[in-house]
Amino acid sequence: MKNNSNKNNARVKKTKKLLEDSLGILLEEKPFEDIRVIDICAKANMHRSTFYTYYNDKYELLKSKLDEYEEKFLEDLNRYKIENKLKDSHIDIMEKILHYFYLNRKYLKIIFQNNRDGSVTKILREYLASYVIEGIKDFKTIKPEKENVIRVMGSFYSGAFISVLTDWIVNDCFISVEDLAGYISDIIMQRVFSE
Repeated sequence: MKNNSNKNNARVKKTKKLLEDSLGILLEEKPFEDIRVIDICAKANMHRSTFYTYYNDKYELLKSKLDEYEEKFLEDLNRYKIENKLKDSHIDIMEKILHYFYLNRKYLKIIFQNNRDGSVTKILREYLASYVIEGIKDFKTIKPEKENVIRVMGSFYSGAFISVLTDWIVNDCFISVEDLAGYISDIIMQRVFSE
């Protein structure tokens, strides 16, 4: 019985991946708004009833892919946990995060463009804020009268980073990962203006 269950799980994963890949191919050809479920099924060479076995609509399929990206992104970010070296390693960490987004830019562009309710950026912003807060706590001792400054910094930096990241992805990664990481670092470290 267990073997039969494994076969079914493998078949479900294969079918879902085929639908996700078909949506990905279509996204290269036309805007998400113009893609219909029937187009996805035709590209995947499967019947619409199979699609509706797993998803209610194309938005749910897109969300499924987003959930996968979120999981991989969080795994990736956890690998580069800040450990008492925020100042020295922040460019490396940013480059790793930006490389992840760059490699997944086609899907992420669609996701950011269709993020009408703000849920995607909210998830990323909250996670990055907690990541920054943890790094700051490890790096510096905050004055007792400024205890809320860490929370404000986490919110400020994560919001700014996600805003820049969204603009960069939506505008086809108009500068290199290294340049973007360098610019962000220069802004944070206040190395932008000549004296």
